[in-house]
Amino acid sequence: QRQPERAARLFGAGQAVRQASRSNLGWSWPIGAWIDYEQDVAAVRAQLDDATFAAAWEAGRALSLHQAIAYALDSGAGPTGPIRETV
Repeated sequence: QRQPERAARLFGAGQAVRQASRSNLGWSWPIGAWIDYEQDVAAVRAQLDDATFAAAWEAGRALSLHQAIAYALDSGAGPTGPIRETV
């Protein structure tokens, strides 16, 4: 959707969820999924300066699972759009 900062935030949130699920469930991705993921992250990173990418990534990692889901589903959210806690 041409929102690289938003994408970086969602990738950061995804990394946090993956790390939690891997340590709790022993789950991992197949190699093909990792290749696609790395290419997608690289494409987003290429669209942002290092500081913006890092800030968005860390902001995503700081989201709770509920916040990350709400942010992902909020199609009206701009690059740094609203984050709401849902219960």
